[in-house]
Amino acid sequence: MVKSGKFQKLDEMLPKLKREGHRVLIFSQFVIMLDVLQEYLHIRGHRYLRLDGSTPVTLRCVWKSSHLWLHMCNVNINNLILGHLITYLSVQR
Repeated sequence: MVKSGKFQKLDEMLPKLKREGHRVLIFSQFVIMLDVLQEYLHIRGHRYLRLDGSTPVTLRCVWKSSHLWLHMCNVNINNLILGHLITYLSVQR
């Protein structure tokens, strides 16, 4: 799985973005793609927060206080949550 070209590009980009202090938001229209990305991030040891219907309410409530640099979300999540997430990520640099 991690030998695909897209994952190799992520292997190149994510450490650089983290090192430079960027925060990353990965969108996917398909929940199954988030499942694949979650497995990839787990294999690579990246800490992240996934925001979609499978995220427990307790985690959704504390995401603002987290210092995670990588977030994944399904484009179908509530627009209000998405707006807060984008605002939060843009001011936390």
